Amino acid sequence: MFLLIKLNFKYNGSDESEDVIQRIALQVWSELKNTPEYVVKLAVGLDSRVDKVIETLDLRSQGVRFLGIHGTPGIGKTTLAKAVFNKLVVKFKHRCYVSNVREQLCTKEGLMGVQDKLISDLSLKTMLPVKEDNVVNRQKIKMIINVNRVLVVLDDVSEAGQLEKLGIVREWFVDESRIIVTSRNVNVLHDFALNDRELYEAEELDPGESLELFSIHALGRTDPTQEFRDVSERIVSLTGGLPLALEVFGSSLVKKTKKEWEDALMKLKTFRPSNLQQVLKFSYDGLDDQEKTVFLDLSCLLIQMNLKREDVVDILEGCGLRAELAIGNLVTKSLLKITKDKELWMHDQIRDMGRQIVIEESFQDTGERSRLWDYEEIMHVLRHENVTDAVRGIVLDIEKPPLCSLVIKSYWNNFKRNPGISTFVRYVKEKFKGLLSQHLTDEDQKPALQTIWFKKMVHLKLLQINYANLQGNFKYMSSELRWLQWKGCSQKTFPATMPEQIRVLDLSESRIEHLWYSDQACWGFNFNKVVGNLVVINLYGCPCLKALPDMSGHRHLKKLTLELCMGLTKIHESIGNMSSLVHLNLRRCSNLVDFPRDVTGMKGLRELLLSECRKFTGLPHDVRSMTSLIQLHLDNTAISELPEYLFHLSQLEDLSLQSCYQITRLPEEIGSLISLKKFSLSHTNLKELPVSIGSMTSLEELSLYSCSSLTALPESVGRLKSLTELHLNSTSIQELPSSICALSCLKVLSLEMCHSLVKLPDSVAGLASIVDLKLTNTPIKSLPDDIGCLKFIEKLEMTGCSFLEKLPESIGKMSNLTRLTVAGADLIQLPESIGELENLTWLNLNNCQKLCSLPESIGSLGSLCVFMMEETAVTCLPESFGLLGDLRVLKMKKSSNKLARLSELPASFCKLSNLEEFDARTCGICGQISNDFNKLSKLEILNLGYNDFHSLPVTLEGLSALQKLLLRNCTELRSLPQLPSTLVELNAADCYELMCISDLSNLERLQEIQLANCNKVIDVPGLECLKSLRRLFMGGCNKAIKSAVRRRLRKATLRNLNNLSVPGSEIPDWFSQAAVTFAAHPNLAIKNVIVALVVSVDPRVLDEIRVHQYPGITDIQACIFRLGEPIFRTTLYLMGVPRTQEDQLYMCRFKAYNPLVSLLKGGDIIKGEWRRGTVTGIEIKSQKPSICIPEATELFSLHGSMMSKVLQQL
Repeated sequence: MFLLIKLNFKYNGSDESEDVIQRIALQVWSELKNTPEYVVKLAVGLDSRVDKVIETLDLRSQGVRFLGIHGTPGIGKTTLAKAVFNKLVVKFKHRCYVSNVREQLCTKEGLMGVQDKLISDLSLKTMLPVKEDNVVNRQKIKMIINVNRVLVVLDDVSEAGQLEKLGIVREWFVDESRIIVTSRNVNVLHDFALNDRELYEAEELDPGESLELFSIHALGRTDPTQEFRDVSERIVSLTGGLPLALEVFGSSLVKKTKKEWEDALMKLKTFRPSNLQQVLKFSYDGLDDQEKTVFLDLSCLLIQMNLKREDVVDILEGCGLRAELAIGNLVTKSLLKITKDKELWMHDQIRDMGRQIVIEESFQDTGERSRLWDYEEIMHVLRHENVTDAVRGIVLDIEKPPLCSLVIKSYWNNFKRNPGISTFVRYVKEKFKGLLSQHLTDEDQKPALQTIWFKKMVHLKLLQINYANLQGNFKYMSSELRWLQWKGCSQKTFPATMPEQIRVLDLSESRIEHLWYSDQACWGFNFNKVVGNLVVINLYGCPCLKALPDMSGHRHLKKLTLELCMGLTKIHESIGNMSSLVHLNLRRCSNLVDFPRDVTGMKGLRELLLSECRKFTGLPHDVRSMTSLIQLHLDNTAISELPEYLFHLSQLEDLSLQSCYQITRLPEEIGSLISLKKFSLSHTNLKELPVSIGSMTSLEELSLYSCSSLTALPESVGRLKSLTELHLNSTSIQELPSSICALSCLKVLSLEMCHSLVKLPDSVAGLASIVDLKLTNTPIKSLPDDIGCLKFIEKLEMTGCSFLEKLPESIGKMSNLTRLTVAGADLIQLPESIGELENLTWLNLNNCQKLCSLPESIGSLGSLCVFMMEETAVTCLPESFGLLGDLRVLKMKKSSNKLARLSELPASFCKLSNLEEFDARTCGICGQISNDFNKLSKLEILNLGYNDFHSLPVTLEGLSALQKLLLRNCTELRSLPQLPSTLVELNAADCYELMCISDLSNLERLQEIQLANCNKVIDVPGLECLKSLRRLFMGGCNKAIKSAVRRRLRKATLRNLNNLSVPGSEIPDWFSQAAVTFAAHPNLAIKNVIVALVVSVDPRVLDEIRVHQYPGITDIQACIFRLGEPIFRTTLYLMGVPRTQEDQLYMCRFKAYNPLVSLLKGGDIIKGEWRRGTVTGIEIKSQKPSICIPEATELFSLHGSMMSKVLQQL
């Protein structure tokens, strides 16, 4: 398919706000994606293995590289894969790490859950997966990886066909992509690997490494003491060098005597473990009975739910276990870990060991086992009533049904995308089912379970039946049941005959309307016994719940969660008398207005959460009765003042009033909250803080950001001796009180966007513990001299401090400073002492337009990795610059004509042997660049655009890592020397004097060439050999180049070309005079869409184009219209703005997997459109599209021959 548009346009410099926002969002997402995967601390021997893997991947080589990591379970495959990913993440814009693929494919989301992450991460959140359509998702993945250089790591793949099902097909990846897959089974990797060199067997730790890791976990040191050395070496010799075994076994011996170590060694020798499971079982055998029970409950039932530690403790303590103590011991013995989010995590090998113990209880009869977790096995034993009294726990999580309205809408959207009789019938069918379902109960729509199936399980204590339809008399349920999780419960009222001993009840996301009635009784059953034993009730997300019953019978209830119960308008008065209640969560109950007036009985309440109850106006006056209250969150409520009795809460530690816009003042009594540790008042209209705030001697974090009416802090703030974080961003504070310097524990002080703050206190040295000081966008003029006394500071951020004229000499004393940002300051020079910052890794001086020179001491920054000095007036780099041995990134771009240019680079510059990116655009580099440039052997990106040199070093070919060479608008450059074979992108657009280009035939990896407006170039030698070439831009060139290109470009090269621009305006024969309407061919699929357009530039704006340095045309889109509505649009990649009035032809090719092709259906219309953006005045004068469905034998060569015809007709 082809589309031609003739355009005439002129430019202006305005961007659409939507485009700006999108670019910012993408940049933020890209930065967030730099966050590495968590790798276990103290990973002995990891660095050398990471280096070996990266060496095998050979990032400098062409083509797609795959590496399959295999090895014994517990040997560290996942840890190695994560560490490699972390080290490579900064080198790939598009990257994705998928953990536990084997387990994820067994979850409800399954294949599409993994595809979702791949699509989201690799597309930088610009593309969404299609739910319930893994075929379309495969095409989306193909579209991404076929045009982007990506890094993909898939951990724990278990079957050979899984990669292809996901959309990980080797042939789809663009060159230089890297794929890493870990698997326990090497045979899984053989189908993807080309040879054995692409397989890496994870190595066991050598004896020295094994001893070190064991000693760390057993003795807390890297080397055993003399007393334990011999026995340590003997134990290590029996564990096989497996990191997990060494960690677990070592942890089991913590604080044990040497005699106990010897006994453990004897046991280990007795059964001589042949595999990891046996070593782990040894640690399990050392647990007491309660710890074993807790371990098996976790490994078989609870660990897969990603529960918080406190929730697991509630469940297991409800079963009469000492859960807190047991979990602590399991963590100590490395059988369990607590994540940073306080969730429980267990290594899959340890989990499998626990499950194997339960399986061995009865190999043949599943119903004889104590714990059941497999869906198919559970349904089988229940339906055949093949269960016994041995069963202690069952977890059965049936998939949550989708909302009917969303399902119907999705079928309607599918019909609109694919109009036809079949899609219409499916829509009508679902619509009918939806109408029918309105008359069906939830029981008719969910898998049915009969209560009588549970009759034999008399010792059942733990039961999860999420989204199940449980039918029958609940008297058959075990009287010992302690935990019931029934998410999606379809009952309108909780069944009255539930077992009396239930301690934890989770009915979240249910349609329950009434919890129960206070006088409820059924079949002679005393319901008060049930409510009297309940400890935890979770009703999260129950929108139909309108009210709570009388709760006075809940003598033991500790936690009540009612978050997102949007039907609740008030809380029953009986809540106020519940002395047992510890946690009450009412977050996002958006219609809640009233709270019990009498709360005198809530003496045990520790956490009260009312955030986003937007209609809630105030707490009861006798809130002082809540003497145990520790956490009170009132964010985003309609509260206007705090009750005076609140200040009697002497135990309160966390008070949040964020976004309570009606609060303008705090009473003096606030200082009575002497236990308060965290206080958030951000986004309020607070005008001042009371003096009494200084009495909060326990306060650790005070947040006041965006309190725009706040102009000052009281002097008493200096008495906050425990304060570690103070956030004053976007306040109107004019001056900090001098007493603030008495805050010796303060670590973070954030003053960003304080537009009235002009200076810091002189005695800032008192902030001895400061680690992070943020002064971005403040009118501060100078830093106090004693700021150098901040010995622990690591980050000093001063971006946009446009009045800052100098840095004090004492700044060199900040020995721990790693990041210094002074972008946009009024600096004239840097202090000589800056060279003393031996730990500085990041220095940003961008837009310091008065900075004329750098001190000679700059070369002493031995740790500096990133140096940003764009838009400065620096004209000469000191000779010591070459001593920056760790420098990786150097950016010196100048775009303003007012800035003095760089005279020359120092002779030592070529000593920057680790430099990877150098940007010196518009720096005024002239004459000839030194031939020593080839010593920058690690350079990957070199941008010398807008400079005045006439030749490049003849040794440029020696830059063996160079991938991008950007020379745009080097108007004096006359020739290009031999270039390195690693080059991927060459941009020499607007090099008006360029005449000679060396032979490019060795550049097998070259994908893009930009030669727009190179009028004197008449040939591109070696063009015919560029197998990887995808984009060729020669708009605005001499017309003589057309014949050279036509002669050199072969059909094979043209078939791979996605973008082409050349001088000319002749229209190929196969274009017609109307907007193209697609008609599907019954037997042949269209393979490509080619959009062609002829562009001419209004001569009146040529000068404006040169000033704005536009790299390309960004305002033209190709659109698909269906039934008169646009269903897809994409911006055309049109690089190189012609500097002539003559017509230029641009051609853009879209492959079959691109939505512009794959979404096409019969009757669709494709046409080009102009959108308002950086360019105005575009007029589409004509559109001449044509559709060509080739014969089957012509499909392979069609694109090449048509492109060739285009060139011949020009």
